[in-house]
Amino acid sequence: MSWVQGFFQDAKRRGVTARTISSYEGILRKIINHEHLNLEACTEPELLATLDRVRERSSLAYYILHVVVVKMSLRFLGRKELAERIPFPKRPDPATAVQGKVFERQEIERLINEVPTLQDRLLVELLDETGGRRHEIANLRIRDIQFDEYGAIIWLTGKSGTRRPSRCPGQRAEAWLQEQERIRRRCGAQKTRGTESSR
Repeated sequence: MSWVQGFFQDAKRRGVTARTISSYEGILRKIINHEHLNLEACTEPELLATLDRVRERSSLAYYILHVVVVKMSLRFLGRKELAERIPFPKRPDPATAVQGKVFERQEIERLINEVPTLQDRLLVELLDETGGRRHEIANLRIRDIQFDEYGAIIWLTGKSGTRRPSRCPGQRAEAWLQEQERIRRRCGAQKTRGTESSR
């Protein structure tokens, strides 16, 4: 389709980045080649049916990107009235979007109490108390944890840099660190015994 190159050149002139243009190109290729939709001549029901199929198998963000690219393409093709009739998807209300995805306090307490190992209990407690992301908790080092008379002070490092410390009850964290130290010593003693017996 000859208009596609003109569409991308127009986007470039308007200052759209090469990365965004590449994303638009992938979406247009999918719409034109895989969905077999001719944006120059399609009817409104055909267009809406295609967008419905995309919505069924895509995330909301990816679907919104499809709608944006289709609307921009239609405007470029001079089909402004059709572009205006395409409904723009509404994002869910953030307050209701998290319902069912956030644990209630009693569920968290039950999870902490029913987890079989001390390490797992500490992990759940850290996620709960610090609000850290999974990778921030996974990348914790011993030097990121300090203790005082009130508990543990934990420094989290993530995509936004190092954050202020979070306070966490120190009993489980201290017990876990002591258990890790015992394991380290025991493994070191076994290695020493193993090398002595092989001599």
